[in-house]
Amino acid sequence: MTRLRGLLAATLFAAVISAGAGAVDFRWTSGFGQGVSSAQVLNQAGSIVQFSCNSGGLPPIAPSLRIEIRGKPLPGAKLYQFVIDGRNHAVSLTDGWLTAQVRFEVNALMMIADALVQSNAQGFVVEVPEARVAERFSLLNVRDALGPRAGATLAECR
Repeated sequence: MTRLRGLLAATLFAAVISAGAGAVDFRWTSGFGQGVSSAQVLNQAGSIVQFSCNSGGLPPIAPSLRIEIRGKPLPGAKLYQFVIDGRNHAVSLTDGWLTAQVRFEVNALMMIADALVQSNAQGFVVEVPEARVAERFSLLNVRDALGPRAGATLAECR
């Protein structure tokens, strides 16, 4: 009987520990190297959203956005939708990448970055309807990594 109680207690303990192990929200991080500033967030599936600014003197001095889904860029030109606070912000990327060269591309990146730093939500979603993909990302530490407020984010590339 004592052995049965010990086994039951061990099973209950394992169940409680397992129930507490849920999804981990990864924090936004930032860095600088070889003239490029970047801010990125990774999720548990290995997907990444990364904003960068090449300000090292080599052309183009421009903001860029890179997205990988489960560790790989989606091939070809696709529409990516950022769902932030229930609002949709769309941008087209080719092979998971956009270096904003023209005003409307820069504006699209700025609007997405501004929405991210203004949000009080815990996370946001990137959808690629054509590929039937939706990935959730954390907003933890976004202001420290991407910028402190709208109008002063890495997407402005100043």
